[in-house]
Amino acid sequence: MLGDPHPILMPCPLDSLIAPGPAWGAWLLELEDEEALAHLRANTYTGWPTGTPEFIEELETRLGRRLLRQPAGRKKKQKEVSSSAD
Repeated sequence: MLGDPHPILMPCPLDSLIAPGPAWGAWLLELEDEEALAHLRANTYTGWPTGTPEFIEELETRLGRRLLRQPAGRKKKQKEVSSSAD
């Protein structure tokens, strides 16, 4: 094997971030807000993370990669500001 395995490729890499036991299932059963359910389903379908910005930032830090959707396309070039002397 080349180098250390990446934590995202390890079996159950998020075990330490999600409380063990029935808490996850209980939380899912408590979701009655249709908007929250739609958001959770959309993110599950597309593979984007669901959670508070702080939770997702913590995941990004621990995994060492971006998890939030970035704007599509290339970054726009910044225009150079030229100083003209009269």
